[in-house]
Amino acid sequence: MSLILECLERLGAQDIRETPEGYECQCPFHRGSKRNFRVAHTSTKVGKNFGRPGAWRCHMESCRGHQGGYLESLVMEAFHVPFNEAAGMVKERGTFYRRIEEPPQDDVNPAEVYPYIGVPCPYLLERGFLQHDLDRYRIGYKKATDEIIIPTFDEYGNLVGITRRKARPGQIYYHSRFKKSSYVWGLDLVEGSCLTITEGQLDPVGLAPHWDAPGVAQMGSSLSQRQAELICERVETVYLAFDNDSAGVMATFTAIERLRAEGLTDLYILTYTASDPGALTREGGEVTNVQRSNRWIAEHL
Repeated sequence: MSLILECLERLGAQDIRETPEGYECQCPFHRGSKRNFRVAHTSTKVGKNFGRPGAWRCHMESCRGHQGGYLESLVMEAFHVPFNEAAGMVKERGTFYRRIEEPPQDDVNPAEVYPYIGVPCPYLLERGFLQHDLDRYRIGYKKATDEIIIPTFDEYGNLVGITRRKARPGQIYYHSRFKKSSYVWGLDLVEGSCLTITEGQLDPVGLAPHWDAPGVAQMGSSLSQRQAELICERVETVYLAFDNDSAGVMATFTAIERLRAEGLTDLYILTYTASDPGALTREGGEVTNVQRSNRWIAEHL
């Protein structure tokens, strides 16, 4: 029996029908009479009604399953297991979409893909970043071209892109061809039930010595819906630590809205004394307060 079918049966889905694209059935979350719950096959041939391979969704807007998710979250619902265990079951039992059309660097040690990890970068060290935090996030330094090399991995640890910039003030970031809004930078390193979202890729590194909850970055001015989905599939508690400016306030409002839309309510805002999390050590800052999102919203409206 396929893992998808076992999940549907464990959830009590009725009138299950297999199609060339996936499964259709009566939704197990609201027990309707129509086959409006769909789960895509874990293959490359997926039609417009299903979305990405492994995706599931109820097409009734009032149902809690309307937001949908991917195979890991369906396994979590069916087997009542945490994300890490669900991901292990998917990897072990299914022909999962991440095994299809893999990029050339997949299943390769990142240090072999780009051999600059562990090389001290004077510019970053002078700005207060700690070498062991840079190594943990796999940020490297290419001495030959005086470039900072920042990899982006998907939530399973597959290398999807590279960002580089000169190791000097005021330099432009150059990204390889990947869609930043489809990934959460640093998410593959998160273990446990909480994380902290920041804006830029260096912000989690700068925040690490000052705050215990692991940091990730949205790599842009706002959290995308896809990024919110990925985060809510993995953790139950989220802290927000965006830049201390008007754009950071707007980014915080957007993130709160999108995380709440995914059903995450255990949401907090960090207050700190620095221009951004990446500058905490350099500017002698510290985390000064943690407050629930509803209280923060009341103060900023």
